[in-house]
Amino acid sequence: MESVGCTVRYMYECMANGSMLNFWYRNNGHFIPRSKELLSRLVSLDNQLGMDAQRFFTAPPDERWFLAEKIADRTIGVHGFFEWESEPEVMAE
Repeated sequence: MESVGCTVRYMYECMANGSMLNFWYRNNGHFIPRSKELLSRLVSLDNQLGMDAQRFFTAPPDERWFLAEKIADRTIGVHGFFEWESEPEVMAE
């Protein structure tokens, strides 16, 4: 069961990092390239970010979190958890 947990964690880490990279492209006025070109194009546009992203996707589990934080700092400017600032909504049953 532990391997399933690790697999799910890796899946969410990949989705989060992919979303941050897509945000970086849009925020910097670039189109989002095809998946197979996303990392190589990123290296040409921002070498450090591109190299960190490439390392993230091939890094062993114990190194990925550090790389994810570096990617977050460089793409969205923050990392970690934050308090939700809106009031809870009442949901219909």
